[in-house]
Parts: sequence; structure tokens; C-alpha cells
Amino acid sequence: KVDKMGLYLATYFEGGKKAGDPEVVLKPLTERGARDSKQWVLETAGARRADKDPVDERILQTVRTDGGHIIDSPKDVGGFPDIEPATRALDVPAEPGGDVDGDGYTDLEEWLHAMAAAVEGAE
Repeated sequence: KVDKMGLYLATYFEGGKKAGDPEVVLKPLTERGARDSKQWVLETAGARRADKDPVDERILQTVRTDGGHIIDSPKDVGGFPDIEPATRALDVPAEPGGDVDGDGYTDLEEWLHAMAAAVEGAE
């Protein structure tokens, strides 16, 4: 049984899920034991995994050393850091809506995925 709001949302949005549609399958989650979790978080946490800033590093070091305290003000941690902005060239594909390699993703989508992968260190 689908309530009125669920039916409304399913029909309002193009391609919305409706009762009887196949279930959405998500990638399986990787279970981690308590012993492995802390190390995994220390390796993968941060605003940008491939380009950790001083704030990321300070927080990670605090966790590594089991230090830390409640922070009431930026002054408690030395103030706001002076960080250079991270920039990248904006070389949008010549045909953003095209699909040069015919894989079903537009050239713009592939370009955006490549930029995200570079930031995450997955180039």
C-alpha cells in the first residue's frame, strides 16, 4: 500500500519509484571491525582526501594521540588558518552534452567525475 504522499512523489518526479518497481540496489557496504575502523578513518577522513589542509591534519593528529578537548572558539586552536585557495583549470569539454566514447555518460559527466577522482586521489 502506498500512502498519498508516496504516490504523489513517485508520480511527480519523472522516473520516480512506484509500488511494484524493482528495488534499488546499492553497492554493498564494507563492514569494518572496531579494530580496523579508527585506522580507516584516519586514512580517509578530511575535506579532500588527496589534499588535506592544516585543519584536517590537526584534527587527525589529535585523534592519533588520543588528545583533544572541547573547542569553544577558533582561538582555542590557534585561530583560523591562512590557507591558499585550491584551484583547478576550468577546461569544460567542447561538446559537454556529447558522448564521444559512446558509454552513455555525457562528456561533461565524465569530466566532472575525473575532477572528483583527482581531488579524492583516485586519478
